[in-house]
Amino acid sequence: MASVRFEVRSRVADDDVFLRELFFAVKALEFAPLQLQPEVLTELLEMQYQNQQQGYASIFPNAKDCIVWVDDQRAGRLMLARSTTEMRIVDLALLESYRGQGVGGDLLQFCKQQAEVAQLPLCLSVRYNNPAKRLYERAGFVVQSRGDGVSLEMSWQQGESLKETPEEEEAASQANLPGQSSRYFKERIGQTLLACSENVPSVPLKLVEVNSLTASALFRNAGIRAGDSFELKLYGPREPLLSQDTVELMVPTGERFPLFLSPVGYCEEGVEYNILFNRMG
Repeated sequence: MASVRFEVRSRVADDDVFLRELFFAVKALEFAPLQLQPEVLTELLEMQYQNQQQGYASIFPNAKDCIVWVDDQRAGRLMLARSTTEMRIVDLALLESYRGQGVGGDLLQFCKQQAEVAQLPLCLSVRYNNPAKRLYERAGFVVQSRGDGVSLEMSWQQGESLKETPEEEEAASQANLPGQSSRYFKERIGQTLLACSENVPSVPLKLVEVNSLTASALFRNAGIRAGDSFELKLYGPREPLLSQDTVELMVPTGERFPLFLSPVGYCEEGVEYNILFNRMG
């Protein structure tokens, strides 16, 4: 599929109506499962939109706010903020009619070029259940941390490996502690594990991903290393729903481990869960 040509133009006053419509169009999809009355949904979205604008102005006062144009039509928004340590994608949103045409990937490439010229890492925050996470991963972004517990912090940097140091990679590759190392769980991707708690006898959870977490450049400069830090992504049934708590996780070979499990949200497979192993220090 040929890429769609686009332009990035600085935001002007005439764009305000479009930005509000774009926000409503994107966010309304998130609230669709709630089946809210139209007037209630409009009031909720208006409040969130105003909060977003005020938040951007307060936290990123010097950000470059742009409109994405395709064939002389407004298609989306791109907001980039630059500091002394990073370039950050504050907002990247497209109308649904312009998704799946390569515009999102080309916009990320545009942002990467800006970061490369500035010689800064390109950072962003994305919710765990946001499908855009796959787009970022394909573009070379890697997970840095869990962020605020709801979103992931991801980054990309040209010419610098975002993997662990050779010493950390060697230690992680040799580690095969039962239920404690990333290598142990990577060998069990695709297997169904059983989660047990005091309130629920057992719930089958399919292990689908093991994602390594790396220390950001800021942490590395402070001498903080990631070690074998990683997170598990698991899918379980909608019922019974496990709450955020310590559960006993049993693998098919019968080994059991007490681990802290957190529900992330509903997905097509049922419910997505997360288990974090933080060895940064």
